[in-house]
Amino acid sequence: MIKHIILVSFCIISLEGLGNNRIKAPVDPAKRCVSSKINHEKCEDMRKKSIDIGCITYEEYYTLKKYGAFPSCNILKGEGLDMLDGWCPCGCFHPDTLIKVITSNNFFPLDIRAKKILENHNKFSLAHLSKDSQIKNFFIDYSPIRLITYGEEKKKMISIRTEDGRTLEITKEHPVFVAPGKMKFAHSLNTNDLLLDISSQEVAIQRIEEKEYYGDVVNFSTDKDSVTEHIIFANNLAVGDQYWQASLEDHMNQVLVYMQ
Repeated sequence: MIKHIILVSFCIISLEGLGNNRIKAPVDPAKRCVSSKINHEKCEDMRKKSIDIGCITYEEYYTLKKYGAFPSCNILKGEGLDMLDGWCPCGCFHPDTLIKVITSNNFFPLDIRAKKILENHNKFSLAHLSKDSQIKNFFIDYSPIRLITYGEEKKKMISIRTEDGRTLEITKEHPVFVAPGKMKFAHSLNTNDLLLDISSQEVAIQRIEEKEYYGDVVNFSTDKDSVTEHIIFANNLAVGDQYWQASLEDHMNQVLVYMQ
Protein backbone atom coordinates (compact mmCIF):
# COMPACT_ATOMS: atom_id res chain seq x y z
CA MET A 1 0.00 0.00 0.00
CA ILE A 2 1.18 3.52 -0.79
CA LYS A 3 -0.05 6.68 0.79
CA HIS A 4 0.97 10.37 0.59
CA ILE A 5 -0.05 14.03 1.07
CA ILE A 6 0.38 17.93 0.32
CA LEU A 7 0.25 21.88 0.40
CA VAL A 8 -1.12 25.08 -1.30
CA SER A 9 0.11 28.43 -2.68
CA PHE A 10 -0.63 32.16 -3.08
CA CYS A 11 1.36 35.20 -4.24
CA ILE A 12 2.07 38.72 -2.92
CA ILE A 13 5.13 40.94 -3.03
CA SER A 14 6.20 43.30 -0.28
CA LEU A 15 9.20 45.58 0.08
CA GLU A 16 9.00 45.25 3.83
CA GLY A 17 11.91 43.37 5.31
CA LEU A 18 13.77 42.87 2.02
CA GLY A 19 17.35 42.00 2.84
CA ASN A 20 16.42 41.09 6.42
CA ASN A 21 15.00 37.61 5.88
CA ARG A 22 15.49 35.68 9.10
CA ILE A 23 14.52 32.30 7.64
CA LYS A 24 17.95 30.99 6.64
CA ALA A 25 17.37 27.22 6.65
CA PRO A 26 14.55 24.65 6.27
CA VAL A 27 14.44 24.19 10.05
CA ASP A 28 15.46 26.71 12.71
CA PRO A 29 18.77 25.35 14.09
CA ALA A 30 18.01 26.97 17.45
CA LYS A 31 14.54 25.42 17.87
CA ARG A 32 13.61 21.85 18.78
CA CYS A 33 10.88 20.66 16.37
CA VAL A 34 10.84 16.91 16.99
CA SER A 35 7.31 16.86 18.41
CA SER A 36 5.69 18.99 15.67
CA LYS A 37 2.25 17.72 14.53
CA ILE A 38 1.07 20.28 11.97
CA ASN A 39 -0.82 19.26 8.81
CA HIS A 40 -0.57 21.25 5.56
CA GLU A 41 -3.82 23.19 5.89
CA LYS A 42 -2.93 24.25 9.44
CA CYS A 43 0.61 25.04 8.33
CA GLU A 44 -0.59 27.52 5.68
CA ASP A 45 -3.11 29.00 8.10
CA MET A 46 -0.37 29.65 10.66
CA ARG A 47 1.85 31.31 8.04
CA LYS A 48 -0.95 33.68 6.97
CA LYS A 49 -1.94 34.53 10.54
CA SER A 50 1.70 35.27 11.34
CA ILE A 51 1.70 37.88 8.55
CA ASP A 52 -1.55 39.36 9.88
CA ILE A 53 -0.10 39.91 13.36
CA GLY A 54 3.20 41.26 11.99
CA CYS A 55 5.34 38.37 13.23
CA ILE A 56 6.90 37.72 9.80
CA THR A 57 7.37 39.63 6.54
CA TYR A 58 5.96 38.56 3.17
CA GLU A 59 9.48 37.61 2.08
CA GLU A 60 9.75 35.35 5.10
CA TYR A 61 6.30 33.92 4.30
CA TYR A 62 7.54 32.85 0.85
CA THR A 63 10.70 31.34 2.31
CA LEU A 64 8.70 29.38 4.89
CA LYS A 65 6.39 28.20 2.10
CA LYS A 66 9.38 27.12 0.02
CA TYR A 67 10.71 25.07 2.92
CA GLY A 68 7.29 23.70 3.86
CA ALA A 69 7.57 25.18 7.36
CA PHE A 70 5.46 27.24 9.76
CA PRO A 71 6.57 30.06 12.11
CA SER A 72 6.32 30.03 15.87
CA CYS A 73 5.31 33.46 17.24
CA ASN A 74 5.65 34.30 20.94
CA ILE A 75 4.05 37.52 22.28
CA LEU A 76 6.23 37.24 25.39
CA LYS A 77 9.26 38.06 23.24
CA GLY A 78 7.92 41.46 22.21
CA GLU A 79 5.78 43.02 19.48
CA GLY A 80 5.72 42.77 15.68
CA LEU A 81 8.74 41.10 14.14
CA ASP A 82 10.24 40.55 17.59
CA MET A 83 7.60 37.85 18.18
CA LEU A 84 9.29 35.32 15.86
CA ASP A 85 10.45 32.49 18.09
CA GLY A 86 11.56 30.10 15.34
CA TRP A 87 10.10 27.84 12.67
CA CYS A 88 9.39 24.13 12.18
CA PRO A 89 8.45 21.84 9.25
CA CYS A 90 4.99 20.58 8.26
CA GLY A 91 4.20 16.97 7.25
CA CYS A 92 3.23 14.79 4.11
CA PHE A 93 3.78 11.06 3.02
CA HIS A 94 2.12 8.13 4.83
CA PRO A 95 4.79 6.39 6.98
CA ASP A 96 4.37 3.10 5.06
CA THR A 97 4.98 4.70 1.66
CA LEU A 98 7.83 3.01 -0.22
CA ILE A 99 10.34 5.63 -1.40
CA LYS A 100 13.10 4.89 -3.92
CA VAL A 101 16.52 5.60 -2.35
CA ILE A 102 20.13 4.51 -2.12
CA THR A 103 22.10 4.25 1.11
CA SER A 104 25.48 5.73 1.97
CA ASN A 105 27.11 2.28 1.84
CA ASN A 106 25.06 0.63 -0.92
CA PHE A 107 24.50 2.22 -4.33
CA PHE A 108 21.90 -0.37 -5.40
CA PRO A 109 18.44 1.30 -5.49
CA LEU A 110 16.11 0.27 -2.67
CA ASP A 111 12.44 0.81 -1.79
CA ILE A 112 12.39 1.92 1.86
CA ARG A 113 9.34 2.80 3.97
CA ALA A 114 9.08 6.52 4.72
CA LYS A 115 9.08 5.93 8.49
CA LYS A 116 12.45 4.15 8.22
CA ILE A 117 13.91 7.08 6.30
CA LEU A 118 12.57 9.42 8.97
CA GLU A 119 14.44 7.50 11.66
CA ASN A 120 17.83 7.87 9.94
CA HIS A 121 17.51 10.25 6.99
CA ASN A 122 21.24 11.08 6.82
CA LYS A 123 21.83 7.50 5.68
CA PHE A 124 19.72 7.84 2.51
CA SER A 125 19.73 9.72 -0.79
CA LEU A 126 16.48 10.20 -2.73
CA ALA A 127 16.02 8.95 -6.29
CA HIS A 128 14.72 11.74 -8.54
CA LEU A 129 14.49 12.71 -12.19
CA SER A 130 17.53 14.32 -13.75
CA LYS A 131 16.98 17.74 -15.34
CA ASP A 132 18.13 16.14 -18.63
CA SER A 133 15.38 13.49 -18.60
CA GLN A 134 13.17 12.94 -21.64
CA ILE A 135 9.59 11.70 -21.50
CA LYS A 136 10.52 8.35 -23.09
CA ASN A 137 13.92 8.11 -21.45
CA PHE A 138 14.16 8.99 -17.76
CA PHE A 139 17.58 9.64 -16.26
CA ILE A 140 17.68 9.00 -12.52
CA ASP A 141 19.94 10.86 -10.09
CA TYR A 142 20.31 10.49 -6.34
CA SER A 143 20.61 13.44 -3.98
CA PRO A 144 20.84 13.99 -0.23
CA ILE A 145 17.64 14.76 1.63
CA ARG A 146 17.48 18.52 2.18
CA LEU A 147 14.39 18.47 4.34
CA ILE A 148 12.40 15.85 6.21
CA THR A 149 9.05 16.72 7.81
CA TYR A 150 6.21 14.99 9.59
CA GLY A 151 2.80 15.82 11.04
CA GLU A 152 -0.80 14.68 11.43
CA GLU A 153 -3.37 14.43 8.62
CA LYS A 154 -7.13 13.93 9.08
CA LYS A 155 -8.59 14.25 5.58
CA LYS A 156 -9.80 11.74 3.02
CA MET A 157 -7.20 10.47 0.59
CA ILE A 158 -7.46 9.40 -3.03
CA SER A 159 -6.71 5.76 -3.73
CA ILE A 160 -5.43 5.09 -7.25
CA ARG A 161 -5.38 1.49 -8.47
CA THR A 162 -3.32 0.83 -11.61
CA GLU A 163 -3.95 -1.78 -14.28
CA ASP A 164 -0.73 -3.59 -13.28
CA GLY A 165 -1.91 -3.96 -9.67
CA ARG A 166 -0.18 -1.08 -7.89
CA THR A 167 -1.94 1.15 -5.39
CA LEU A 168 -1.09 4.78 -4.73
CA GLU A 169 -2.92 6.52 -1.87
CA ILE A 170 -2.40 10.26 -1.64
CA THR A 171 -4.15 13.45 -0.56
CA LYS A 172 -6.32 15.27 -3.06
CA GLU A 173 -3.72 18.02 -3.56
CA HIS A 174 -0.66 15.80 -4.01
CA PRO A 175 1.10 16.39 -7.37
CA VAL A 176 1.35 13.33 -9.62
CA PHE A 177 3.52 13.15 -12.75
CA VAL A 178 1.55 12.00 -15.81
CA ALA A 179 2.00 11.65 -19.57
CA PRO A 180 2.86 13.72 -21.56
CA GLY A 181 5.25 15.05 -18.90
CA LYS A 182 2.98 17.22 -16.71
CA MET A 183 2.12 17.45 -13.03
CA LYS A 184 -1.54 17.15 -11.99
CA PHE A 185 -3.15 17.33 -8.58
CA ALA A 186 -4.51 13.96 -7.50
CA HIS A 187 -8.06 15.31 -7.36
CA SER A 188 -7.78 16.23 -11.06
CA LEU A 189 -6.82 12.72 -12.20
CA ASN A 190 -9.21 10.48 -14.14
CA THR A 191 -8.97 6.98 -15.57
CA ASN A 192 -7.87 8.38 -18.94
CA ASP A 193 -4.65 9.72 -17.40
CA LEU A 194 -1.45 7.71 -17.67
CA LEU A 195 0.94 7.62 -14.73
CA LEU A 196 4.70 7.32 -15.32
CA ASP A 197 6.97 4.85 -13.57
CA ILE A 198 10.70 4.97 -12.87
CA SER A 199 11.49 3.33 -16.23
CA SER A 200 9.48 6.06 -18.05
CA GLN A 201 6.75 3.54 -18.94
CA GLU A 202 3.14 4.68 -19.03
CA VAL A 203 0.91 3.06 -16.39
CA ALA A 204 -2.85 2.92 -16.94
CA ILE A 205 -5.28 3.71 -14.11
CA GLN A 206 -7.93 1.09 -13.35
CA ARG A 207 -9.95 3.05 -10.78
CA ILE A 208 -9.83 6.11 -8.52
CA GLU A 209 -11.74 6.39 -5.23
CA GLU A 210 -11.72 8.33 -1.96
CA LYS A 211 -10.57 6.62 1.22
CA GLU A 212 -10.59 7.60 4.89
CA TYR A 213 -7.19 8.06 6.56
CA TYR A 214 -6.32 9.40 9.99
CA GLY A 215 -2.73 9.39 11.16
CA ASP A 216 0.77 10.76 10.88
CA VAL A 217 2.43 11.61 7.57
CA VAL A 218 6.05 12.12 6.48
CA ASN A 219 7.62 14.06 3.63
CA PHE A 220 11.01 14.61 1.99
CA SER A 221 12.71 17.04 -0.35
CA THR A 222 15.80 16.68 -2.54
CA ASP A 223 18.56 19.29 -2.30
CA LYS A 224 18.27 20.22 -6.00
CA ASP A 225 17.09 23.42 -7.74
CA SER A 226 15.25 22.52 -10.97
CA VAL A 227 11.57 21.49 -10.87
CA THR A 228 12.22 18.13 -12.54
CA GLU A 229 14.79 17.25 -9.88
CA HIS A 230 11.99 17.43 -7.29
CA ILE A 231 10.12 14.54 -8.94
CA ILE A 232 10.71 11.44 -6.81
CA PHE A 233 9.36 7.87 -6.85
CA ALA A 234 6.79 6.22 -4.58
CA ASN A 235 5.92 2.61 -5.37
CA ASN A 236 8.07 3.31 -8.45
CA LEU A 237 5.55 5.91 -9.67
CA ALA A 238 6.63 9.50 -10.29
CA VAL A 239 5.26 12.09 -7.82
CA GLY A 240 6.27 15.49 -6.48
CA ASP A 241 8.39 15.85 -3.33
CA GLN A 242 7.81 18.25 -0.43
CA TYR A 243 9.24 21.20 -2.38
CA TRP A 244 6.67 20.65 -5.15
CA GLN A 245 3.95 20.56 -2.57
CA ALA A 246 5.17 23.69 -0.82
CA SER A 247 6.00 26.15 -3.57
CA LEU A 248 5.70 24.93 -7.16
CA GLU A 249 1.94 25.20 -7.78
CA ASP A 250 2.57 27.65 -10.64
CA HIS A 251 4.17 24.79 -12.61
CA MET A 252 1.14 22.50 -12.39
CA ASN A 253 -0.21 21.35 -15.79
CA GLN A 254 2.88 22.65 -17.61
CA VAL A 255 5.02 20.30 -19.70
CA LEU A 256 8.16 19.67 -17.63
CA VAL A 257 9.81 16.82 -19.55
CA TYR A 258 9.84 16.77 -23.36
CA MET A 259 10.40 14.15 -26.04
CA GLN A 260 13.97 15.39 -26.62
